[in-house]
Amino acid sequence: MKKSHGQKDDVDPLSLLEQDGRICIEQFVTFRVNQLSLLFGRQWMRTFKESSGVSIGQWRMLALLQSGSSTVSQLVRVLEMDKALAGRLARDLQAMSLVDVRQTPTDARGLTLSLTKGGKDLIDKMRPLVLERQRHLLGALSVSERASLYRIIEKLAAAAEEWDLRE
Repeated sequence: MKKSHGQKDDVDPLSLLEQDGRICIEQFVTFRVNQLSLLFGRQWMRTFKESSGVSIGQWRMLALLQSGSSTVSQLVRVLEMDKALAGRLARDLQAMSLVDVRQTPTDARGLTLSLTKGGKDLIDKMRPLVLERQRHLLGALSVSERASLYRIIEKLAAAAEEWDLRE
């Protein structure tokens, strides 16, 4: 597997953040995670959008709705997505007949989404491909590395939330 920027396994990335008075952005965890996210996004656009006709944001909404109906507000919280964007995605999914959108009974301004048969069929169609990709990506890691990766992601998320509380 290719190592970025000549980094060795035993070198602490914290020691590489600044060299010769220069900030080494390519060593920032935020930069590295963003680069990986962009790569994953490009793959979605190239591989999955063509097969499914939906964007990655739309796909995530559909996948979450497999568990049952949800309000746009709940989806916004889980996806950490802008409410206006979530509303647009919901309308687009409705226009594609992949979700039903109805007013939330307890909230006059709220919308509740649920999968249509078309939405369920699309998930069933895409299931083999999306699971194959996840297995391929996670297959690059050992079982212990996979478990560590998820623990690390949780720790980084907690550290980011802690940073926000500093203010």
